[in-house]
Amino acid sequence: LVAPKPDYSSHYGAGSAVARFATLESFLSAELNVVQEDLSDGSVSGVADILLLAAPKDLDDNQLFAVDQFLMKGGTVIAATSPFSANFSNRSLAIQKHNSGLDDWLKHHGIEQQASLVLDPQNAAFPAPITRNLGGFQVQEMRMLDYPYFTDIRGEGLNDDNLITSELPQLTMAWASPVEINEQKNSARTITPLLRSSSQSWLSSSTDVMPKMTRQGVSAFTPEGEQKSHLLGLVNAGRFDSYFAGKNSPLIDAESKNEAATQEEGAAQDDSGQDNTLDVSSVIERSPDSARIILFSSNEFLNDQVLQMLGSAQQTSYVNSVQMLANAIDWSLEDSGLLSIRSRGHFNRTLPPMEKDEQMFWEYLNYALAALAIIAIAVWERRRRAIKHKRYFDLLAV
Repeated sequence: LVAPKPDYSSHYGAGSAVARFATLESFLSAELNVVQEDLSDGSVSGVADILLLAAPKDLDDNQLFAVDQFLMKGGTVIAATSPFSANFSNRSLAIQKHNSGLDDWLKHHGIEQQASLVLDPQNAAFPAPITRNLGGFQVQEMRMLDYPYFTDIRGEGLNDDNLITSELPQLTMAWASPVEINEQKNSARTITPLLRSSSQSWLSSSTDVMPKMTRQGVSAFTPEGEQKSHLLGLVNAGRFDSYFAGKNSPLIDAESKNEAATQEEGAAQDDSGQDNTLDVSSVIERSPDSARIILFSSNEFLNDQVLQMLGSAQQTSYVNSVQMLANAIDWSLEDSGLLSIRSRGHFNRTLPPMEKDEQMFWEYLNYALAALAIIAIAVWERRRRAIKHKRYFDLLAV
């Protein structure tokens, strides 16, 4: 697991000293050995089966080399990343550009993330603090606002043919960016779409993402530009060519500096007298067919703060996102039998989203059915009393 260092700043709406991905790490640790990996030495631990990059930031050449060579050895790299990240502080929300260090590497493998955000009318609610004036007193309450940046993916947006998403009832992607596939570069590999936004979604490059609401209490976000479905998650499997193929290993420069510092002391070679630069200069230029890149185009959908927001909107713990990550790991490890059995009971069975008119229809229909039920009960009771009285008078007549 490679993730940003623990963030001890206050959460949105509450102070808390926890790591940004503590929920994810705790969830995975229940059944897996999760190790925080340091890529600065240019390598990944030999005991690692999966390399998970959660919101990676500013990866340098050594760290990128570690990721690349792990893939070249036939490993699976799971990345949750996008060109934007969210910043929560003092009840404010801001979106800023985010440099993962993976952009050129992903483009080399035919995967490109657009520098824009997906907005979708099919979305999850955002719990926003609203201040109301009640008789001269300022009262603050949490109100659930329609928020297109929280893309609600379900139905056709989830791949039913892949076990990573087939058992998911719903998934919320926060501040996600669209992904484009270079078909030419991936002609010899298999691309499996996992997540898609609805056909009514649109794109925006604006960083003004604060929740908005009109006086009528509806979302102030209006569609702009072309509306269509966008790819937000995928699996790229097959044989990859190294990003560093035909280049010197970036570890050579670091080793050269070390040698230069030790040559004055006559320690350029190890105890056996063999030159150790051969180890760092080697580059695996091509992977076996077992290599995979699994990409989810969002930095924040696994973030503790976002999971808390989604949980508060549903009045329950939201685990769909972290369960999907567990599914991806099980699938990568070819533990599909266990995956298909255990994943069914972990999800929140959320109701499907509805438009305002549809909500009003069902609301009024419920009122009408309740009224009809009351009338039917009253008529039945009146008829029962009438029959009872009739029998009483018949008895008197006899």
